[in-house]
Amino acid sequence: MDGRKRRPKWVKKLNYEFDKYMSKGVGAQFVMLLIAAFLIVLFFGIAGSSFDNEETTAGGVWSSLMHLIDQGTITADGTANKPLLALMLVVTLCGMVLMGALIGIIGSALDRKMSDLRRGHSQIIEKDHTVIIGFDSNIFSILEEMVEANANQPRGCVVVLDDVDKEEMEQAIREHFKGEGFRTTEIICRKGKPTQESLFEMASLEMAKAVIVNNDNDFYVLRILLSVTAYLKQKRGTMKGRGPNITTLLHNKRSIEAAQIATEEFRSQTEILYFEDLLARIMAQVCRQPGLSLVLAEVFSYQKSELYFEAHYKDGSKFVCEDTLFGDLINRFENAVLVGVRRNGEKKEILINPENDIVIHPEDDLVLLSDDDGEVVAFDESRPLPDESHLANVIPLEDRKELHVLVLDWNLALRDILRGLDDFVKKGSTVLIASDRDYDVSEVQPLLEYIDVAFIQCDIFEPEILSSLVNEKVPGITNVLLVCEDGIPEEEADAQTAMLLLHLRSLVEKFPGKINVTSEVTIAEDQQLLKIAKVNDFIVGSEIANRIMAQVSNELDLHVIFRELLQSEGSEIYMKPAGNYVKLGEPISFAAITKIVRDNAEVAMGWKLNADDDVTLNPSKHDMVTFGEDDTLVILSLGEE
Repeated sequence: MDGRKRRPKWVKKLNYEFDKYMSKGVGAQFVMLLIAAFLIVLFFGIAGSSFDNEETTAGGVWSSLMHLIDQGTITADGTANKPLLALMLVVTLCGMVLMGALIGIIGSALDRKMSDLRRGHSQIIEKDHTVIIGFDSNIFSILEEMVEANANQPRGCVVVLDDVDKEEMEQAIREHFKGEGFRTTEIICRKGKPTQESLFEMASLEMAKAVIVNNDNDFYVLRILLSVTAYLKQKRGTMKGRGPNITTLLHNKRSIEAAQIATEEFRSQTEILYFEDLLARIMAQVCRQPGLSLVLAEVFSYQKSELYFEAHYKDGSKFVCEDTLFGDLINRFENAVLVGVRRNGEKKEILINPENDIVIHPEDDLVLLSDDDGEVVAFDESRPLPDESHLANVIPLEDRKELHVLVLDWNLALRDILRGLDDFVKKGSTVLIASDRDYDVSEVQPLLEYIDVAFIQCDIFEPEILSSLVNEKVPGITNVLLVCEDGIPEEEADAQTAMLLLHLRSLVEKFPGKINVTSEVTIAEDQQLLKIAKVNDFIVGSEIANRIMAQVSNELDLHVIFRELLQSEGSEIYMKPAGNYVKLGEPISFAAITKIVRDNAEVAMGWKLNADDDVTLNPSKHDMVTFGEDDTLVILSLGEE
């Protein structure tokens, strides 16, 4: 019979209770060692004092304690009293065992603690931080925005959560920033399942100012949104104010309604962005306006000048102390462009490029294009400007332009891109879609009013075929649009795009007319590679959508402005010839340009000189510029009728 089965029941019970107690962790094990040490010291101290007539009981206990904790004490004992020496030897041996066990427990506890720190299991005690749930390739553009947003703040904190090893996340972030540092922003990573309440507790989610759900899988995003809202409901009593802003980006239109239902109790502080809609609007606008992608990349990010809701100058004084007309404020600021106003009265609304006679109240916020929030200074009237009144030369707005576009390849978002483009073009515009996959034009043509769509199936990667498409198949070609095929890896999609761009580069240079090339690129690093390769055509990628999400997470009302800027209704951003407004070849200040453009019910945001690869947004009002024939102004306008 097995020896284990022959044990008495009380022994089994005692062993079971002992195992249960010891499994409670380091604290229980430490207490057990203290109890064992106390009993050994007490027992052998009393026993030792009975073998030594000159020793008191207290003295015996003290001697026993010294032998337990210091194994060298026994070397000072004499050999005359054999029984006492034997007892102290036993105490010393017990001390060696207990000290070894104690060191093992402490070492094991430290190892577990260090492991928890490496894996990201420690509590975060922060307030007003940003929590990003999800770690993938999109995280880097979001973090860049967060770092820029906190650059003028004493300290900012961003917490990244995902079921990825903490060290792996931190290493990837360090490599991306390449030793540049995070300025005043601290980035903390924590590992755990993004749908578990314990992870939200660890990240102090209820104390955050913003939560960004970052994942390409809409079903996973919905699960996270449900988990986040359930957790915040439990923490209502401890939340600061109404709680954090919740922002996410969805890739399927069918998911929007479900996401709105999931966040219904936090609707006022939740913004659900639709990726395909954003990208389609951006592609449609950039396709018809060379250089616009550079403007949008800056406006939709914290990199240089961005949009803010402001009410005070840098010195703390208010912009408006009594009711003032919008037109009277247009040149009030030295280092900011006045774009609109946010009403904060009974009727809350945001007005972009309103009429000059709109009244601004002291409680309203102005919408400004500025380098940093809280850094606006008043226009320096002590610096004289030259007499520039004679330069006013506003030309009436142009009619819609007729575009002839070649689209290389297609994806599901193409229909939305063409519908967006149809809002801005003239009757008679054409689009030819070329792809090695079949495309049913009959599905999209009924949705278009001004564009005629045709399709040709061919190998677009063959140089001779690509040349014939550009030179023969699209008469009067004005634009080439490259889109990424659905369902293929990002790296492969960008590799195909790069190949097409390189072929197009040589074709466009030889083409007698001017062709604007717009391309969709999915990975931010690939955009930089194409620029290094001197492919300076206009490239638009999902990075802009991530930057929009990062900005909206800090200020939900920005989505209202971004939505208006990307649709045909309301005001949009245009690249217009500088000669439409001022005389070419003569220097003029930006303050004068601002006034001239405002007299045409528009807002001047900056300019793009043909010799530069970049745009200049929000220059100083005293900055002087001389325009040539191919130079353009960046204008916020109600549209081209």
